[in-house]
Amino acid sequence: MKQTNKFTSLVAGVGLFAAASTPAFAQDTVKVGLLTDFSGVFAQLAKDVEDAWMLAYDERDGMVAGHKIEIIKEDSENSPQVGVQKANKLIKSDDVAIFGGVISSGVGIALAGVADKEKVPFVAGFAIADPLTGKFCSPYVARTSFSANALQAGTGAYWANKGIKTAVFMGPDYAAGQAMLAGFKNGFEAAGGEVVLEELTPFGKTKDWGPSLLKAQQTGADMIYTFYAGSEAVQVVKQHAAFGMQESMPLRGAMWIYDEALWDAMGGVQMNAIHVTNYTNALDTEASERFEKAFMDKYGRLPVASNAMGYTNAVAIFDALEDAIEANGGELPEDGAAIIDALSALKLDNDPRGPVHFNDDHNAMQEELYMVQIVEGEDGKPTHKLIDTLPYGEDLPGCEMQ
Repeated sequence: MKQTNKFTSLVAGVGLFAAASTPAFAQDTVKVGLLTDFSGVFAQLAKDVEDAWMLAYDERDGMVAGHKIEIIKEDSENSPQVGVQKANKLIKSDDVAIFGGVISSGVGIALAGVADKEKVPFVAGFAIADPLTGKFCSPYVARTSFSANALQAGTGAYWANKGIKTAVFMGPDYAAGQAMLAGFKNGFEAAGGEVVLEELTPFGKTKDWGPSLLKAQQTGADMIYTFYAGSEAVQVVKQHAAFGMQESMPLRGAMWIYDEALWDAMGGVQMNAIHVTNYTNALDTEASERFEKAFMDKYGRLPVASNAMGYTNAVAIFDALEDAIEANGGELPEDGAAIIDALSALKLDNDPRGPVHFNDDHNAMQEELYMVQIVEGEDGKPTHKLIDTLPYGEDLPGCEMQ
């Protein structure tokens, strides 16, 4: 049972999937870990991921290949050290078959090491640092979001091709921020642009972006391109507006800088901003509309990009488990690499983001990205307007699977 049938049945209101067939084997429990950053700067993103996981879980009535799914949740606290401790607890005490969900790239890279050492599959749902499916790639590691280079190189080229000649990059000084900077520069400068200032700020510690914004202002660049998320995004957007830079040096970035969950906290200064995303509820595809309806029915609100990424993460994990179990005569395979192999073979043609598949490095790829603007909707509330699409980028080389 692949995503199309599962999703369609949920939306159509046709029973849940345990009734679809009678398995020939016992309904044993398969334990799955949801390890993510439930506290700290990424807490809202983690809640978005959790909500999407539970939607995917409900679609299957908590079952996969005739086995009951038990989801065990742990908080990595946005700390690689804590993440490693929690992953070892999931593996050695809870006996999970697979774990996923993590947001922080620093945590994700640390967890890749645990997965490889313990030979228990890890599927990053959000972490975007290139080395996760490059330098630190493993038969036991996959990613359902994207690599920084795939997102940002394509976006950098887009803005250069739109006539933006100079840009300042601002972002947090840790693995993801550094990866986003490198990816944006790769695309922007290859297409003729120039990054005139790289301003990386202490992650989780910066409260005043005034000095960085002043440096940016003094360059006279055409725009600021940024990567911030959560509470940091709110402060950067508000302080940028307070500096009166919205017209003279607009603030661009990916979906996290203008995440819908942060709009109330931004107090309206996000209006008319433009950013790139790998999912928007402004899409009018059949798959996106099904996802919106199911999510609205369960939570009473429209899904956002982080919900879509959490959903892809859970669907890929559940579908991979199903295929690996069925291929192994109804039992979990002894070698967890078989689950990652099953995941990498998936073709998620009905993913709300658009068709998603996996490359040889176990990294998710999708057909295109979306440029959106925040506008006033018919109900007077902010909403997305899809203004353009752009080609998806590529992973960096560097994976040598062992």
